[in-house]
Amino acid sequence: QIDGVLPKRTSHLFHKDVYNCDDSDKEASYLFVVRDPIDRLRSAFNYDRPGVGDDTSYYYRRFKPFYIDCPFWTVEEMTQNALSQQGHASSDCKAMA
Repeated sequence: QIDGVLPKRTSHLFHKDVYNCDDSDKEASYLFVVRDPIDRLRSAFNYDRPGVGDDTSYYYRRFKPFYIDCPFWTVEEMTQNALSQQGHASSDCKAMA
């Protein structure tokens, strides 16, 4: 067993509580690094944005109400326009955000 706060708090702690590691090597320890949640949010926001000129695809039609019809070009704009009380986004856009 490795001493320290991090190993004690993270040993046998897994996503969705699934522990499927081989316990035969009790000395082996692994540390999985998790991305910054804000960076993850920004990345997901940008990844889901439909491409320009892709207006015939299912993907475009699915995300158009949020990305095209609402005034959110960036995560920061979504935060300022939809999540703040002073935001000028429509009530529909605020609900989607």
